[in-house]
Amino acid sequence: MLKIEDFTCRYLVVEETWIGLCESLLIQTSIPLWNAKLDGFGRNPQGKNRQDGLSPWHAFHAGRDLKAEAKPADDLLVKLAKDVAAFMSELQARCDTKT
Repeated sequence: MLKIEDFTCRYLVVEETWIGLCESLLIQTSIPLWNAKLDGFGRNPQGKNRQDGLSPWHAFHAGRDLKAEAKPADDLLVKLAKDVAAFMSELQARCDTKT
């Protein structure tokens, strides 16, 4: 499961005009898990193709208080955990290559 230690945060203060460009650049360079592998992080409404109405991000993230009927199936959590592990290994290999 994800822990608070798995996250970092940096701030960039810009004029509103540049927000979209900065966001795109940060996503391309940082490759955050929620943009690359676990769709559904953010304030946008839930879309289609979501098991039990949960996005993969909300199903996997243990920090969210879910109603009993909205809890994801164990097999979904196992699949998501494998996907995250593979993504993190690939990301680590990319970082190792750059150094």
